[in-house]
Amino acid sequence: MTIILLPIGYRLRSALTTRCISSHVLTSFQKLNKQSMEMSSQRPSARFVSGDAPSLSDRDVNRTKEIKYAFQPPPIPSIPILSSAVGSAVSRYPIRRIFCVGRNYADHAREMGGDPEREPPFFFLKPATTSYIDASNASDNVASVPYPQSTTNLHFEGEFFVALGGHPSLRGDNGFRDVSPDVSSSLIYGVGVACDLTRRDHQAAAKAARRPWCSSKGFDGSCPMGALIPLADAGRVFTLATSGNSDAASVLQLKTVVNGILQQSAPLSEMVWDIPHVLSHLSKQYGLREGDVVLTGTPAGVGPLEVGDSVDIRVVDKHEATAKSDFTTVLAPDAIPICKFFIKSNLN
Repeated sequence: MTIILLPIGYRLRSALTTRCISSHVLTSFQKLNKQSMEMSSQRPSARFVSGDAPSLSDRDVNRTKEIKYAFQPPPIPSIPILSSAVGSAVSRYPIRRIFCVGRNYADHAREMGGDPEREPPFFFLKPATTSYIDASNASDNVASVPYPQSTTNLHFEGEFFVALGGHPSLRGDNGFRDVSPDVSSSLIYGVGVACDLTRRDHQAAAKAARRPWCSSKGFDGSCPMGALIPLADAGRVFTLATSGNSDAASVLQLKTVVNGILQQSAPLSEMVWDIPHVLSHLSKQYGLREGDVVLTGTPAGVGPLEVGDSVDIRVVDKHEATAKSDFTTVLAPDAIPICKFFIKSNLN
């Protein structure tokens, strides 16, 4: 590129001279810009690929700069998938985030000092790593959960959860946002049950000090989860219940049994906010994505656990036929969400 230097105070003698110099400078800049673009296209670029992004072509791989981490990244937290699909290559569901709804059953809201008639849903997060305990519903698979340190008041909270798989037509650049209740259930990939283990003494102290209570909910192993059942395998009752059908939700009973004694029991229809509205409210606060799991709340009856206690959480058919409900078919054994675990000493 040619640079023309003019003395300070020098006045161009004609408009023609001005046009000639301007044209020359513009042409030089255009050439420089073209050369810069050609050099940029030859440089390798770094890309971050996550979720269900398309796989890189061979050409892209060769052009992609290898990312060198400071240490080996840990495995992605995931839970097993129970599917009846023959030859299915999908065996685990990767967890991105775990959202929990607070006080979403009226009786539990009251036992915790809340007013379910007036309070909108509120949410808190558990790290995805808290789900590493595999409490799937295989009869020979009972997970062991270490009693957490620095607490003397560990509580169980049995919960029904939905796992998101997404819907292409609803997704924006920042995930699924501002999704209406009418279509939010189309984001659901599957269902299951889990336990929101809580260090109740930590929670009470944090509330009294008006501080966040993350340590009461987000400690290691605080979210034992059963296997995920895709909606296609879970059946019509679960599909309708997660879509906001109150008749279907009234048939599905969430139960928590500790040491053989029933501690929690409530139909899913007792949720203050049904699942479509829970997802809609959540999408106004976060951009939801595939891999997000939403625990939908716990019924009344939460209580303490000790070392050696066994916990069995599941959703069962109430077997109650009513005039306005035709959901009288017993759920298939492989379509019952189950989470089983026992509490072991943290000294083991």
